[in-house]
Amino acid sequence: MKYFVLASCLILSAKGLMAADGKTQKKSDAPSGKYGMAGCGLGALIVDRDEILPQVGAWFLNGIYSNQTYAISSGTSNCVEGRSDVAAMEQEVYFAANLGSITKEAAQGSGEHIVAVAEVFGCMQDADKARLGELSRVHYSQIFAKKDPELVLQNYLKVVSADPQLAKSCARAS
Repeated sequence: MKYFVLASCLILSAKGLMAADGKTQKKSDAPSGKYGMAGCGLGALIVDRDEILPQVGAWFLNGIYSNQTYAISSGTSNCVEGRSDVAAMEQEVYFAANLGSITKEAAQGSGEHIVAVAEVFGCMQDADKARLGELSRVHYSQIFAKKDPELVLQNYLKVVSADPQLAKSCARAS
């Protein structure tokens, strides 16, 4: 019972309405996608102050519910930095694994790997996929100046960002 009271006090202090400067604290004041010393998980969703006592409460809450391992492995409960971080990682992995096929199809301006590049960049419309294929062919020497997957990815992102149509519609390219 005393552990429940301790946890309740810690959580309530973390959810307190008054910040240290005496102003009312809002949930939106907490940085989105970030977590404190206690890590991510249920505690990070409930506790929004990065101070010692509230973080102890968040840590205790994570321990009681044993959800932090699941949250980390599934990417839930605030355990992912942000969608752009996930997109960047997916893009890097895709380019590293498929650079040879992307290189061949980019020279032609079409192919299943170019369609997949468009999808990895968030270009879901058929017109956008066709446009990316065309830009791949036209800017081939610029994109593939070096056969390094990271440089090719960065060059592709520059080409997509410079194109007015794709810059608007490819949500994961910026």
